[in-house]
Amino acid sequence: MQLKTTLALVAALAAQVAMCWSIPKGTAPGVYSVEVFDNGTEHHVFLSHLPNVTTTPRSGPRHISARFLPSRDTAGAPKDCKSRDDEPCPRHTECYLREGPAFISPDETDSANAGIDAQCGDGATVGHGKDLYSVDTCSVAYVCNMGGSRDWDGTCTAAERRKTSEMITKKCGAYIPGSSTQTRWMPPALDSKVEGTSRTYQMMYGYEAYCTSFGHDFCGRGADGHNG
Repeated sequence: MQLKTTLALVAALAAQVAMCWSIPKGTAPGVYSVEVFDNGTEHHVFLSHLPNVTTTPRSGPRHISARFLPSRDTAGAPKDCKSRDDEPCPRHTECYLREGPAFISPDETDSANAGIDAQCGDGATVGHGKDLYSVDTCSVAYVCNMGGSRDWDGTCTAAERRKTSEMITKKCGAYIPGSSTQTRWMPPALDSKVEGTSRTYQMMYGYEAYCTSFGHDFCGRGADGHNG
């Protein structure tokens, strides 16, 4: 029994390791997709250059002491979420207070987010277990299909990215690294054996520092390639 338990733990750890990926060193600014095959091989694909973003003169982001910020918001989705099958529902928002610097560059973050917006538009498919990331210098924005009750493809949108960024800013502060996960309820599966059941999946959006050894936990699957 003990041997079986040990083997099961080893298999589980191996599966977790296989899902990890690193942004390759020297990655040029742009938008990329990434997935990890069963044998652990990473497959990164360049999708597009970053769009031109008009920047507004700023005085710079304000340093905010970590002791005044919550580390995580795990509030559940609103009770009426299941009635809105066509809209995402907030699941939780996280603040990465120790992910590198106290804040990330506003211009770089806006540019990286603009790359995600351009890729997702009014609706783009993100396959189950796949991630999209957008890099500009030392900031990375990302969107990942975290799956759910079934292994369905998901959809990302620019509007949802903007909404989640607002949630991160409200919870964490301006240009503080963080992520926000949204739960989507899809129409009942045609092959469902239980009438009225809905399939769900979760999409995570976020932005973090890319040039530090701390900015690594992109959707729980990423690992920073600069210092790892």
